[in-house]
Amino acid sequence: MSEKCGDEMSVGMTKFYRRECFQAIGGFVREVMWDAIDCHKARQLGWIAVSWNDEDLRFEHLRPMGSSQKSVYTGRRRHGFGQYYMGLGPALFHRHRPLSHGPSP
Repeated sequence: MSEKCGDEMSVGMTKFYRRECFQAIGGFVREVMWDAIDCHKARQLGWIAVSWNDEDLRFEHLRPMGSSQKSVYTGRRRHGFGQYYMGLGPALFHRHRPLSHGPSP
């Protein structure tokens, strides 16, 4: 599956930063949703994310997205907290979920 994103986001497992951008955003945050927080901070500072679809560079998720090393339930709870942390309420999350994650389990 292609992990190509628009210019507002890049996929967490394959992130590379220009040194100036990484320093400007203050590095990584040690919180769930770190891979969205960094993109939003970079975008606010005028940086643009780049992604491309190259079959030789594709990565494979080894567990279902939204899961964790403990269980899918733990991962979904953590993801829900991350959505709340980012300011996305439950109604808006459920409205957009079918567009980005497919049906609920």
